[in-house]
Amino acid sequence: MWALVTHTPLDVWPALLGADPATIFAAAEKGRGRDNRLFGAFVNAVAVQGDAEWARAVLDTLRDRITSSTAGTAQSLQLAKLLETLPVEESCAYVLDALRGSDSLVRWAELAHAARGPWTPELSRLVAERLRARERRRHDYRGYRELCEVAATHMSPEHLTELQEDPSFDDASTEAYLRLRDTLRFRLDMHREL
Repeated sequence: MWALVTHTPLDVWPALLGADPATIFAAAEKGRGRDNRLFGAFVNAVAVQGDAEWARAVLDTLRDRITSSTAGTAQSLQLAKLLETLPVEESCAYVLDALRGSDSLVRWAELAHAARGPWTPELSRLVAERLRARERRRHDYRGYRELCEVAATHMSPEHLTELQEDPSFDDASTEAYLRLRDTLRFRLDMHREL
């Protein structure tokens, strides 16, 4: 069943079932609970076939689950592959919305990593703001380090100015923060040279 659903062209299903992608996903999700194999096979089909219309339907269906679930959910739902089918601005807007519904820095790192870069200015600003929030960092050093690493990969270097020059903290997360600043500074210098 998994292989059949994964490799059947997606445009077969609306003709066969007489429904649009959003309705098909809603029905599949309700079928046998949140972890049913049919729904997973449909998500896998969209990730493998890379269809933007179907990806939007999946993402709309999964919105609540992605914003409220624990770490690891984005990988299990192939969030990065689904977002990859969308224009960068749209995928960043989806992640931006999801981030606003979560307090965990580990979760932020996981969700932010799913949006390919360079991030939009809005997403970059939100992540920079979270990295400046000292209270959250104290409660989750691991998540803070992971978010710094993701930002170093995806954040546009123009947002270097939104991060303080020297961190006002000296703990387990300091090195990750300084690496992020160094990476963005190097990338900005390279852009100026080009």
